[in-house]
Amino acid sequence: DQSSEKTGVNLAQMLSNITFSQKLGDNHSLGVSGVIGYQSFKAYGLASFASFSSNSTALTGNGNDKSFGFGFKVGYLGYLTDNLSIGATYQSKVKMGAFDKYAGLFAQEGDFDVPASWTAGAAWNFVSDFTLMADVKQILYSGVKSVSNPMFPNLMTNDLGTEEGAGFGWKDIMVYKIGLTYSGIETWTFRGGVSIGENPIQESEVMFNILVPAIVKNQLALGFSKEIGNSGSQFNLAIKHALNNSIMGPNPLDPAQTIELEMNQFELELGFSF
Repeated sequence: DQSSEKTGVNLAQMLSNITFSQKLGDNHSLGVSGVIGYQSFKAYGLASFASFSSNSTALTGNGNDKSFGFGFKVGYLGYLTDNLSIGATYQSKVKMGAFDKYAGLFAQEGDFDVPASWTAGAAWNFVSDFTLMADVKQILYSGVKSVSNPMFPNLMTNDLGTEEGAGFGWKDIMVYKIGLTYSGIETWTFRGGVSIGENPIQESEVMFNILVPAIVKNQLALGFSKEIGNSGSQFNLAIKHALNNSIMGPNPLDPAQTIELEMNQFELELGFSF
């Protein structure tokens, strides 16, 4: 029974960097990285969009599809004083291979690149054992059509999977972060931070984004590192909470219906370095 079929998507991404860095004098350095990307994706329960697709056999229910891609990253780190450092990075769009099994879903025949981004920040050791850090980041979703193309009017004027096929309507966003570290206890380092961001999803785009309700804006994080022995090994723990956020908008296929998206998230990370 198609009406009772579950609907959803699964997307996994992994980025690996191969880096070369060079010091410029005692207080400045530059780095260049080659970025290797891997993605896995599947979609199911989207058969109701078959009449809008350029290739309904590559729209939904085709299991996992994989893609690989490449990009680059450049970065700068400089110490202006003994207590103040600044840094900046730019990561290009990671050009990924198309999801052929979903060429009738994503714009440009299954294209799903990783968007470009840039970050700039500073760290200030304002008093012994305390360091204050802040940075700003922009994510350029507009450079990836499968993500940034609006659902309407594109769904009515271009088939899914074509150059201007409907996407998720995500806009470019800014993210602002501030954090504090304390390292005054031997072998221990404690960290805390706040992230304040924008919502890439607009009210007019809530329908398609039922699949990917990435609407959280503000996050809190706490964590610590503990040195183990004299070998340089460390145990790391971090707890993150993406605060609840919601957005409401009309269903463009049924203006009498209102759709509300709501999301929050908890994350626990454990790590060991050696």
